Amino acid sequence: MIARATNALLDEALRLAALGWRVFPLQPNKKTPWQGTHGVKDASTDSSVIEAWWTQVPDANIGLATGGGVIALDVDPAAAETYGAEWVAQLEYDSMGTPKQSTPRGGFHLFYRLPTGVAARNSAGKIGYGIDLRADGGYVVVAPSHGVDQSKGIDGAYKWIEPIECAPGELPEAPSMIIQAIKDTEKPCEAPPRAGGDATGGPIPEGKRNCTLTSIAGSMRMCGHSGAGIAAALHVANRERCVPPLSDSEVEKIAASVSRYEPDERAQRATEAGEANGPDAEPAGSPNFVCMADVPPEEVRWLWPNRIPLGKLTIIAGDPGLGKSYMVLDIIARVSKGFPWPDAPGSDAPLGGAVILTCEDGLGDTIRPRLDTLGADCAKIVAMRGVNRGDGKMDQLTLDDIAPLRRMIESVDDCKAVMIDALSGYLGSADSHKNAETRAVLANLALLAEETGAAIIGVSHLSKSGVHIKRSAYRVMGSLAFVAAPRAVWAVGVDPDDEDRRIIANIKMNIAKPAPSWAYRIDDIGLHWETTACGIYCDTALGDERGGDRDSPALDQACEFLEAQLCVEPRGVAVKDLKRRAADADHSWRTIERAKKRIGIEVERRGGAGADGAWWWFIPGAAR
Repeated sequence: MIARATNALLDEALRLAALGWRVFPLQPNKKTPWQGTHGVKDASTDSSVIEAWWTQVPDANIGLATGGGVIALDVDPAAAETYGAEWVAQLEYDSMGTPKQSTPRGGFHLFYRLPTGVAARNSAGKIGYGIDLRADGGYVVVAPSHGVDQSKGIDGAYKWIEPIECAPGELPEAPSMIIQAIKDTEKPCEAPPRAGGDATGGPIPEGKRNCTLTSIAGSMRMCGHSGAGIAAALHVANRERCVPPLSDSEVEKIAASVSRYEPDERAQRATEAGEANGPDAEPAGSPNFVCMADVPPEEVRWLWPNRIPLGKLTIIAGDPGLGKSYMVLDIIARVSKGFPWPDAPGSDAPLGGAVILTCEDGLGDTIRPRLDTLGADCAKIVAMRGVNRGDGKMDQLTLDDIAPLRRMIESVDDCKAVMIDALSGYLGSADSHKNAETRAVLANLALLAEETGAAIIGVSHLSKSGVHIKRSAYRVMGSLAFVAAPRAVWAVGVDPDDEDRRIIANIKMNIAKPAPSWAYRIDDIGLHWETTACGIYCDTALGDERGGDRDSPALDQACEFLEAQLCVEPRGVAVKDLKRRAADADHSWRTIERAKKRIGIEVERRGGAGADGAWWWFIPGAAR
C-alpha cells in the first residue's frame, strides 16, 4: 500500500471531521468555495469525501461550517479601535477556554455554543462594528489555511491560539455580552454600520467610497461618538475596505465635516428638511450623481453567451404554437443541471435554480412533463402560483408590486433564471399599449434583475397586425417599450421553407454582438436543437411565416422575373445561369427561391452526376 503524502491542510480537515465538524474545500489562499463543490451545502465529515477533495486540490483552504447551535465570532482590528482595547480584553477574558484562532488581518475568531432558545443569523457588523457573526448556513476559514489579498496588503496564515479539541455540541456557551448583542440585533445598533447599510462588510468600490464613509461617520455621530473616534474608525474602514483607499486627508475631511454637528442636531436638521430616509439622505429634489471616473468598468455576465445576459431583462417573442415556452423551459432545464448550450457544446450553463411564472400552461399537465422530458432537476425549480393574502386565500401576482417576486427569487438557492409567461398577463394595472406605463413596469423588472443577478426572461406574443409591418422591432405585441426596455430581444419564427423548423433570431442586443440565428424542432419526444447556425434572419422568419413577404412587392417582382425567364425558355434554365440573371436584375436569391415555391417551379438534374451535370428549373407541363 502506498502511503499518502503529508498534507497539513488535509490532516487538519480530517482531524476536525473526526471530532464531528463539517468541513469543505475553499479556493487556495481565498475565502471562496472551491468550484468543485456547492460550498457550505456540501460540507462533510466523511473522510473519504474529504480526502478526495484535497487530492484534487492539495492546497485548498479549509472551510468550517457553523450552525446547529454553533456560532463563530469574527473580531476585526476595527473593533478595538472603535470600542477600545479594554472592551476587546473583556471579551477575551469572558471567552477563556473557548477555541480561538488568529486571522491574517490581525483579528481573531472565537467559537461558541448558543444556549437553548437563542437563535442567531449570519451578519456583518450588526452586533458591533468590526464584529461579524457566522451561524446557520455560514462558515469560517480555519488554520492552517492561508489568506492573500494584495489590494489590502494581506498575506498570512490562520493560526490556532486555542485549537478546537471537542465536538461542536461540547463547546463552551457564548458569554452573556455576546448573547445579549445577538438578541439586540433587531434593535437599533449603537455601533457604526458597515458600508452605509451594506451588511456584507465587503470591499467598497470607487463611486461609493465617500458616501459610504460619510454614512458610517453620520451613524457614529448620531450615537454620540467623538470626532477622534469617528476618524479612527473611518481610517480603518478606508484602509481595509476601500478599493483603492482614499487619501488620509480626504478621510479626515469627512470625519471633520460630520463631527461639527451635535449628535441630535443632525437628526433634527434632517427631519426639518423632510429627509424621510434618515440623516444620511440627500435633501429632496437634489441631484443624485456619480463621477464616471469613480465607476469601475464591468464585464457582461451571461446565462447563455451572447443570447441571454445575467442580471438583465430579456424578451422572447413569437406567435402562439411555436414552442416559445418550451424553449425557455429548455433553458431552465440546462441551468438546473449545468448542461451545455446547444450552440456551444463545450460551454456549460451556469448551475443554479430558477423561478417559473406562467398564466398560460398547467403546472401538472404541461410544465412538469416538459421539464422531465428535458432532464431538468425539478428540485431546483419553483413555480410561483400567486401571493398569499394572509387569510388562507391567494391573489394573482402582478408587477404593480414587485416585492413578492423579489422575495421569491431571493428564497431560491442561487437563482439564475426567471421565466414570466406571458409577460402581458402580469402587467396588472399597466396598459400594455401605453408606452409610459409599460416602460415603468419593465424598468422595475430590469432593476430587479440587476439587483438579484438573475436573468429575467419575459415571453411575449407578436402583434396580429404584423403582416403589414416590415420591421420586426414593431412586431412585438403591445407598446414599443417591450423592445426598448430589455437589453436583449429574440423572436421565434418559422423557416419559410420548412414549417416544422423553428428559428430563434435576434431583434435587439445592445450589450454585445448577438449570437447567430439557431433552429430547433419539437416532436412527441421533445425539443431538439440543430448543431449549426442557420442563415435565416429575423425579418425573414417573422415576415414569411406570417405571410408578410408573400404579399410584398419584392416577392411579386421575383415571381414576374421567374415567369419571364422560364416562359421564353420552355426547356428550362440552368440554376447557375438563373442565379447570374437574378443578380443582374437585383433580386435576392432567397426571394427567388420563395418565388419558385409560390409559382410551383419544378427542378430536374440533367447531364449526369458530378461536374458534368447541373440543376435546371422549368415551368410544370412545359415541353422540354
